[in-house]
Amino acid sequence: MGELTTTSALGRLSSPVASRQTGAGLISLSLLNSAGLGNAMMTFNDKIWIHVKAASFLISVDGDWNTIVGGIVKQGNLPRGQFVDYSGRNGNYGLRLCTGVPVVGRVDTCHPLYTSDLSDTTPSSRNFSSLDWMLPHGGDSQRLTIQGSLGEQGNPVIVSQSNNAGRLQFSIREEIALVVSQFWFFGLSLFAIIFESPPHLLALVIGRSLAAGWSTYALWRNGNFADRVQHLVGNSGTPCNLDIFPPYFQTRNAIADIVLHFVALAIFLPLSWRLLKLYDTLTFSRVGPPKKILTIYRYFLVVFVGLQLAVFFLVVAMSLWVDQLINGVIAAISSHTTIYQALFIFTTVTLLPWISLGWFSVRRERKYMMLAFISIGAIYVCAWSLMFYSQVYRFTWVDWPFFGCMTIISFIVVVISGAFGIVCRLQFGHGLLDYLQTEKSLARTDFEPDVFYHETEKEWTKADEENPDRITLPVLLSQTPGRV
Repeated sequence: MGELTTTSALGRLSSPVASRQTGAGLISLSLLNSAGLGNAMMTFNDKIWIHVKAASFLISVDGDWNTIVGGIVKQGNLPRGQFVDYSGRNGNYGLRLCTGVPVVGRVDTCHPLYTSDLSDTTPSSRNFSSLDWMLPHGGDSQRLTIQGSLGEQGNPVIVSQSNNAGRLQFSIREEIALVVSQFWFFGLSLFAIIFESPPHLLALVIGRSLAAGWSTYALWRNGNFADRVQHLVGNSGTPCNLDIFPPYFQTRNAIADIVLHFVALAIFLPLSWRLLKLYDTLTFSRVGPPKKILTIYRYFLVVFVGLQLAVFFLVVAMSLWVDQLINGVIAAISSHTTIYQALFIFTTVTLLPWISLGWFSVRRERKYMMLAFISIGAIYVCAWSLMFYSQVYRFTWVDWPFFGCMTIISFIVVVISGAFGIVCRLQFGHGLLDYLQTEKSLARTDFEPDVFYHETEKEWTKADEENPDRITLPVLLSQTPGRV
């Protein structure tokens, strides 16, 4: 009988579990208080800082448990080309050991290891041998000893924990991306307020709405993951019988995070609407354009919003993918890593020029710049669409929901930006640039708006001009990149 010993953060389970739960409670209390449910009202900086601290706490928790589980897997010397995949739902779960991407119809890449259901849990005698585990009570609590002989497919604890280690690594990367998103939100807010920029404000609304939706899904996923681990690892009839994970899932049960997201969103949405109405007073305030010009401007606005979203979602999606190519389970089984890395490098190098081309070509009606913008966007769409022909890419996309969401959102953003870029190109020369330049010139001379009407304009009547309920979108009076 072999003995596997790992010295890791697991030794802190006996006492720091309680302290972690206490820490989670303190953070939850601070989140609720800062969300406006306490006595003090939080500022925008407070919200950013609270989100960052909460995500950093979860990164620390995931890091500790990843050290535990990763240490077990490392001690077992599981071959790098093998990984564990799971299947099933609602208590009917299964584990299989894979040497390649699981593909329907191919049985040579994955071998079933273990199945379970709610009423019965029976290990496969072909693949598992007898096993005991113990967490010493008293003495050196820093050591976890797992005893068991290595069977045909390896020690069952090693095999089972391999899948859990991958999930913990996913969680760490998700939390890092969410921390980065808070700084992105902060940057959008600064630009929206300083430059009175509707595109930045609308991108911020979309980003915060998506963050609130993801926090809801993450809470459900935490319970789903806990149920899976309990049936595959923790129950008494499993090969591992290693019931050590409940404290981890209790710590990650971040209900307060959802409360903060939706309370902040409920406050932010009406505030954003009021800001947009305030910016409306700056819209062609001296030269009221006809309806056709306003329609063209709305097309331009869609492109600007898409560019702000692309800054974050496209970068995050690419970063997660490259990280998996280097550090994930697919690193040892990917056959075209060089091609994937080349696409990543191309997208990284051209992303900022692409965004700049879209911004200036739309704002200043530059035909050749718009052609370059549309061409690069088409390359993005075609190249990243072809990625779905890759088995390792499809496997990662299905296996990791966060990566899947980032990929889909970034793809939608690029497609919408390119499509409306084409629409904007067709509208060049229809008068929007003239109105923008005239508005800017009159603003510099402090020209009052109530000097003339547009009675000669076919699409604009005096009644339209005097209508107090007319809706326009703001065009900012600057040619700087930070303003539309």
